[in-house]
Formats: sequence, structure tokens, C-alpha cells
Amino acid sequence: MPMIPNKRRWAPIGYVVCGLTKLQMREERGQGIASRRRDATVEENLSHFEKMTKGTQEGVRWCLRAKMSVDNPNKAMRDPVIYRCNLDPHHRVG
Repeated sequence: MPMIPNKRRWAPIGYVVCGLTKLQMREERGQGIASRRRDATVEENLSHFEKMTKGTQEGVRWCLRAKMSVDNPNKAMRDPVIYRCNLDPHHRVG
């Protein structure tokens, strides 16, 4: 997991935001509206991120998103997911 230290460095300067539920994010991205979690405090985002890295039940519900744009014509670029907790074994390495 070499990317984890980078997320801790990005969070305090507002480049990332923690998002909740796949369905909710899909609807918000499709409509071009900002997530209600987009303006969460740095402390809240870091707290959720710590839960994600530990793989807690609460942590697997969250994902880390790049804070880019909510109105980009390319819907894939509207605050894309850059990290999530996945407890399933990897299909190649187990």
C-alpha cells in the first residue's frame, strides 16, 4: 500500500474528500451536484480514512475521492474515487 502516505499528505490541503455509498455518489455525479460530504472538515476526512485503512465495518462503507470538479462534462472526472477499502481477496494474488 505505498499510496496511503500520499493520501494523508493530500487530505490536510483539501485535495481529497471521503464519500459514502456507491448509489448516492452515482446519482450526485450524474446530476452534477456537489456531494454533501464535499465540504467536510479535514479532521472528519482523516478520521474516515483511518477507519478505511484499518478495514473496519464503518471504513468499508467509505471511499476517498479526488476533489476536482462536480460539473465536468466528462462524468468520470467528477470527483473520481481514488482509494477504497476492499476486503475481498484479490483474484490473482489472494
